[in-house]
Amino acid sequence: MGWVSFPYNEEKTLEQEEINEIEFTRNVMRAGLSDAQAGRILSQLSRPFYSDPARIAYSFSFGWVRAVVNDEEEPENVADSWMDGLAESGDVPRLEELRERLDELLVSARKQSEE
Repeated sequence: MGWVSFPYNEEKTLEQEEINEIEFTRNVMRAGLSDAQAGRILSQLSRPFYSDPARIAYSFSFGWVRAVVNDEEEPENVADSWMDGLAESGDVPRLEELRERLDELLVSARKQSEE
């Protein structure tokens, strides 16, 4: 269909940009669009697609949009900050829900590690 900018070669190792392009195109196809619709949407972008496929999406209202992610912010730090905010606001019920969920996850993880 010409949706990726490079020819297929099973002997060649793919570069990260090519992997991103395959993932990006795959994600568009998973949206359930027809081939014609996907082709029109993909034709709006310059090739090759160097963008991280986890950070770009198509909005039917705005066209192509890119997620702004703070690379310095580790997920653990975000979770810690969020829970600190819950504690500061006095949201004890939500913190108790989180504790129960963490207890469930710990039990599950322990069972998996024993197998």
